[in-house]
Amino acid sequence: MFKYSILIALVSILLISACNSGSNSKAKKLQSIKKREYNIRPGFDPLIKGFGCDELKIKTVLAGSKIKQIVVLMGENLLDTVLLPQGKIPASAESDIIISDYNFDGFCEFVIPDKKSESRGGMDYYYFVFDTLNRHFIEITSLPKFIGNFKLDVKNQRVKIYCPDEVCFAYYKFENKEFKLVQGEFK
Repeated sequence: MFKYSILIALVSILLISACNSGSNSKAKKLQSIKKREYNIRPGFDPLIKGFGCDELKIKTVLAGSKIKQIVVLMGENLLDTVLLPQGKIPASAESDIIISDYNFDGFCEFVIPDKKSESRGGMDYYYFVFDTLNRHFIEITSLPKFIGNFKLDVKNQRVKIYCPDEVCFAYYKFENKEFKLVQGEFK
């Protein structure tokens, strides 16, 4: 119980300091989430309970015009906090987050498309998957960053990635904690 109290105190301090900066409205929205409810229920284990995409909520904390951290909630329980390098993902991308099980492991992941980077028929995408061993979301860089679009091939459990301007496509399958090209060519 002591571990949870320390975790709650640290999360509260981080979120309150971000909210008190007055620099962004998204951080202020985080004040409404009750910090004391995060992960303190005895027996809370997302791997035992499992979680569906409709249960996942993504909140962001901004630092100026960039996303500083991503807070992932399952209902009202804190599932994970992803700290991002300074300046990695623009704040404008936060409203377009896509939640789906795109590595077909039974857990939902999320993708952040950056529409501000849109040019030449494509845009930057940032991919995050749930690592069941470490119980954290990790960024996956084995998929192309600048793409035209992506679709899920549920039947074959793979991701179809379109090149910018959708002039070509390739299929990727998740194996050994990374996506591997299994068919096609990405230019």
